[in-house]
Amino acid sequence: MGTVGAVSDRDPEPPDPELDALEAASALWPVALEVRFRRDVSPQAIADFLDTLRLEDLPGEARLTTDVDARRSTVAFAPWTRGAERTRWERRLRDDHLVAEVRTPDEG
Repeated sequence: MGTVGAVSDRDPEPPDPELDALEAASALWPVALEVRFRRDVSPQAIADFLDTLRLEDLPGEARLTTDVDARRSTVAFAPWTRGAERTRWERRLRDDHLVAEVRTPDEG
């Protein structure tokens, strides 16, 4: 899962144009999963969970967008992401104790 790092004042390294292109393209990927976190989960716990997901290096390319205040995330996959990779993401999200529900957008 690709992430864009912040550039600090002390680290003037320019952003990677290839990564910027992927980020721009990922905005067009359709949302495949909606994740709702339990209401009793703190914003810090959600942030820690998202950091953990980044470190796990789940398969495929995915864009994870989170509204911490709403306790909700969406997951969009690159068109070339295989079904087995999507299933692994869904299983990982469903199995986490912080997650109340994972559904597809059409389950509304």
